Amino acid sequence: MNSNEPVLFLKSFLQSPKHVGSIIPSSRFLASKMVKQASWLEAKAVAELGSGTGPITRYINQQVQDSTTKVLLFEMNETMRNTLQTAYPEFSCYPDAARLVESMNQEAIRTTSFPARISEEPQTSRQSPPQLQIFG
Repeated sequence: MNSNEPVLFLKSFLQSPKHVGSIIPSSRFLASKMVKQASWLEAKAVAELGSGTGPITRYINQQVQDSTTKVLLFEMNETMRNTLQTAYPEFSCYPDAARLVESMNQEAIRTTSFPARISEEPQTSRQSPPQLQIFG
């Protein structure tokens, strides 16, 4: 993790708490655990919703090295999104997860290509951690 990431995350939370949903990024332990649950051998594409400063993105990147898996990152915060695009130029970055299907069409990805969707999107109740959903 870059030493500036927690500061960027906190600053973004203070500016827009409804969109960021947390004052700190996901821990590397949570990120690792979430990413390990996906069926990477089957994954033709993966969408990470609410990528933030990229703690989960780092583990996704490790899993898709030397593969043809298409990765779509969704982050509303422009500064974080630009940072992700610079760090992961091979991944596609979008500002609005509500346009997931439209983004998939733009990338020529069929909906059946997504065995996993990783979501860090703010929930109405932040009592529960981000969730990994497997689609099969």
